[in-house]
Amino acid sequence: STYVPSTVEEFLHMYRFNSAVDEEGEKESGLSPLFLAAMSGNAEVTSELVVEHEAGLHGVSLRAVDKVTGMDSGWTTLHASVSHGTATNEDMLSAMNMNSGADLNVPTNRG
Repeated sequence: STYVPSTVEEFLHMYRFNSAVDEEGEKESGLSPLFLAAMSGNAEVTSELVVEHEAGLHGVSLRAVDKVTGMDSGWTTLHASVSHGTATNEDMLSAMNMNSGADLNVPTNRG
């Protein structure tokens, strides 16, 4: 079976992040722990990142086209979750929207 990290600490270690807000800065890629957790459908880690670690949902997006994920610049955590079919998970939407006030209407750079 595939190992799925159940805590932020396990997730950060598995993906080699230094902190819960890695890659969120203005000069960073935007491919943050929160972005990857949402994209993978890990609602437990996504919620913990938003609620307990205050990972950014506002103004954090991919800065450039990401060749690994195939996503264009401007994609947000919510875009990643929806595009990978994980946003149908009620827990995921709750973690990203209700706990943080994430804007559900933010367009990508392509609209």
